[in-house]
Amino acid sequence: HLAESNGQQILDELILSKLLDTAAAQHNWTISEAEQQHELDALMTVLDQSSDPQSTPRLIESIRKSRGLGPTRFAALLRRNAILRRMVADDPNLQAQIQSQIQQATNQLNSEPTPQQAQRIKHRATLVAQQQAMEVVARQLVDQAEVLVMDRSINWSGE
Repeated sequence: HLAESNGQQILDELILSKLLDTAAAQHNWTISEAEQQHELDALMTVLDQSSDPQSTPRLIESIRKSRGLGPTRFAALLRRNAILRRMVADDPNLQAQIQSQIQQATNQLNSEPTPQQAQRIKHRATLVAQQQAMEVVARQLVDQAEVLVMDRSINWSGE
């Protein structure tokens, strides 16, 4: 059964993809290859915690394998993230979340950050705050869809 062995996760992905594709169409958004590449770059930036430049791609590949994310599902993930990032771009709470992330990262340093460090910290903080907001929106969309599916009063046959 699909509901077994990560079936719920796959169903959630399909539901979320459909909802996000609908939202993108309503806003006349097209998601380019460059935006999907940006999402891969953002993922690498968020995951990059080491000085070894080869460790992040290996980590992404490990995550993909452990979650069964082949080329199709991984591309769909990047597309969903690109749409979600657009959806949260105007979130009024985002700047406060970014500042909080910057403060946390700065507090972990033993000294004042160099301009390059400060720029990297701000970039990563922005991506992390956006990712957190994107996860909230995605969960809300899936939860709302599941409520609709569970509502037996809806006449799905159209009669």
